[in-house]
Amino acid sequence: MGFEADLRDRAIEAGVAEFHWGEVPQGTALPYAVATTISDPRPAHLKGFMGGRTTRVQVDCYALTSKAAREMAEALVTTLSVPATQGGTRFGWSQAAGPIDRSQDVGGKTIHNLMIEFAVFHRQI
Repeated sequence: MGFEADLRDRAIEAGVAEFHWGEVPQGTALPYAVATTISDPRPAHLKGFMGGRTTRVQVDCYALTSKAAREMAEALVTTLSVPATQGGTRFGWSQAAGPIDRSQDVGGKTIHNLMIEFAVFHRQI
């Protein structure tokens, strides 16, 4: 597995029932989280790429209530801020910015969306 699958597994361990990268399958019930890679620089030196890197990931937490969205966001921040090894990835510290409320009314009801931006330090093992 790679970074994305291992990060998804950490999110599920944090209690996020549904965690998707990029697209959410049509008909997926709330609550769920959607992750998007913002940037993934590959630090290098004169002898080639370095082993570790910091990937910026945006995670949107969607739920029917503000409380459920906030609980999901806080669980992700708490879990991802702790160094751990998952699958083939060693995760270091992660910084989090947010959450930012991006809730909106859809079809007469409010879909709560809290967005968090993570800077995730990791390396493959």
